[in-house]
Amino acid sequence: MEQDKSKPFQTDGRRILRSELTWAGFETLSSELLDLLILSCDGNPCHTQAYIHRERSSWMPKCHNPFSVFSSRPEILTPLRSSLNPTLLQELKPPPQGLDSITGPLQDERFLFHHYVTHVAFIMLPYEHPYNPWQCYWATAALQLALSGQKVLYRAILAHSAFNIAHLLGNDAKMANIALRYYNAALSHLTHDLVHSKTDSSAMLASIMSLMFAEAYRGHSTDWKHHLRGARTLLWSYGEAYPWILSDLARSSLESLGVIEIIAGSSTWFNRSDFEANRQSPDAGNPDPLAMLSTPDFIFTIGAPRCVLECISKITHFSQAPLGDISRTTSNELLHEVLSCLNSVQSSSSFIPNNPPEAKHQAKAFISATYIYCYRTLLDVPPHAIQQHVHDTLGHVSAFLANSTGNFSAWPAFIAAAEAYTQEDLATAQEWVNWATSVGIGSRTSIKVVLYEIWRRRELISQQSGLDPGKVIMDWKQIMHELEFDSLLI
Repeated sequence: MEQDKSKPFQTDGRRILRSELTWAGFETLSSELLDLLILSCDGNPCHTQAYIHRERSSWMPKCHNPFSVFSSRPEILTPLRSSLNPTLLQELKPPPQGLDSITGPLQDERFLFHHYVTHVAFIMLPYEHPYNPWQCYWATAALQLALSGQKVLYRAILAHSAFNIAHLLGNDAKMANIALRYYNAALSHLTHDLVHSKTDSSAMLASIMSLMFAEAYRGHSTDWKHHLRGARTLLWSYGEAYPWILSDLARSSLESLGVIEIIAGSSTWFNRSDFEANRQSPDAGNPDPLAMLSTPDFIFTIGAPRCVLECISKITHFSQAPLGDISRTTSNELLHEVLSCLNSVQSSSSFIPNNPPEAKHQAKAFISATYIYCYRTLLDVPPHAIQQHVHDTLGHVSAFLANSTGNFSAWPAFIAAAEAYTQEDLATAQEWVNWATSVGIGSRTSIKVVLYEIWRRRELISQQSGLDPGKVIMDWKQIMHELEFDSLLI
């Protein structure tokens, strides 16, 4: 019957669709994927595909984002697919100057840059932090510098992002080729700018560091050291005077280098017979990495209290001194100093300011792992003598993973896992290894190989000798060297 238009419209009652029927037939989203989809509703819907592939979600068709209806820009409702075609990328002409030229026509660059800002920059830290330097400074500087024709940092960031995606997709050859193309382009720009002094020093240091991180994510475990030496050489050329240190980019780059120097030094095999040659090399004049940590709060990027990093650095320096310079008194004094520091910070109620609750597990794991590093390096004790510290470290690793979506730093987990021998600790260590190799950092694959070789050799020696596994000492640096790995424990 037709409604009389002269009278108000009358309904037959409320039309109700029960909320549980709205998503009938769809699987429940994980909180991480839910956050990513909401974050992506104003961006390229295809940016979520690397994560979706990793999570093996079968419910969602490609490039579909249920939150795209809330987008503030209607035009993005049409899916923007990245061609990811290496041949096409090779033939593309350099974009004209302007922000649109960077974020518009080149779909692959949009895809990679967005992935860097929303994923790579996030896993560069152990937990989310409002002052993430790779989001706040490096990404912004990369775009600004690219607009002025200085594209080293921008290309290095794209390479870093592409290597991460390649590993997330299971060593995808096509994405690896794209990463190499941007990596080689960044190197070419870097060489040109170094010769012609076209890039300011802060951008140059950030670019070199980005290439180093790209190599670590690529997984060729020794190549990152070339860029670390390059960054050292750049600093060495300035001595202790840094005319460019006032910028946020310069400060974050310098302090990132300081943290990496400490972590890399503690995990690198060192031949004492080569000490004299190393002492006479240009690297010997480099600034102290501890001097680079001028901002106390910056150490949130690795998740360790500053005093713990100082302990690690001092232990490493002692271990690399020539045998003739080492005395029992010196060793005992350092042992007392390190243990006093660790005991003090361990009893402290707070470790790093302005950090989320899970930060305490990261910090405490670093403290316990530094006890292990101290006793193993200075006293060469067997695993059973430090078993409690191993158990404590791995316990904090497990607690962190249970309460956070962050990227737990590799150093403390590896230091403890290398000394694990009980069934419980080995199971926890294996759980961390399986998780650590799933976030797209290629160097962690070699870390996994090293750990499994340590465990295999310790078990074999135990069976052959009849010794308890806890009494079998394994030099993991020597094993890493024999396997021709030199992994950056980040």
